[in-house]
Amino acid sequence: SALAFQDAVLGIVPTGSGNGLARELGLSRHPERAITMVAEGVDRTIDVGELGGRLFVNLAGIGLDASVAHLFNHLAGRGLIRYVRATLSTVFGYVAGSYTLTAAEEAFEECAMIVVLANGRQYGNGALIALHARLDDGLLDLVVVGPRSPLGVLRDVRRLFNGTIDRAPDVHMRTASRVTISASEPILFHVDGEVVQGSNTLTATVYPGALRVRVPG
Repeated sequence: SALAFQDAVLGIVPTGSGNGLARELGLSRHPERAITMVAEGVDRTIDVGELGGRLFVNLAGIGLDASVAHLFNHLAGRGLIRYVRATLSTVFGYVAGSYTLTAAEEAFEECAMIVVLANGRQYGNGALIALHARLDDGLLDLVVVGPRSPLGVLRDVRRLFNGTIDRAPDVHMRTASRVTISASEPILFHVDGEVVQGSNTLTATVYPGALRVRVPG
């Protein structure tokens, strides 16, 4: 957030749990190589998203993934195993929410497990949720996953890793530069995994070319 809209360049040494943005940018997950790339790479300009007044670079969302992120952030340790644990602990008690979405001046009602605003394609660890998202296309990819049973959610997890989530039942995708999400209750959301308690209405938008980042030449 501090580097967006500035001349400064972001250099990344990936040490996160999923490293979704680093993977999208083709960065090495070895610290020594990543540091060398920061020194010797080239600058790339990418978009920055905003949801509920909070900036994000990779993904933002509401629903099940925000609830999982909330629990994950309170677990000891990091990594994929902890994320699986958080998902299993959350999914069996989670109830899909009802939302009014407005995108490209079209309003529609959705009962959804997950609503994702994607600048990049993946959560991390290769889990692709927005197959066609691009970091520099000036658009957000809106992904809506409809209601399903807990076992249905777990079955769909494999689709995240083999790139077929768009073929799952009741999954809808579209692009927009601005999206409004409304619900009858305050909406819990996350921006790049940081969980925020929002109001009943959230607005998402994109700022094209708002961040410079160092990538391999």
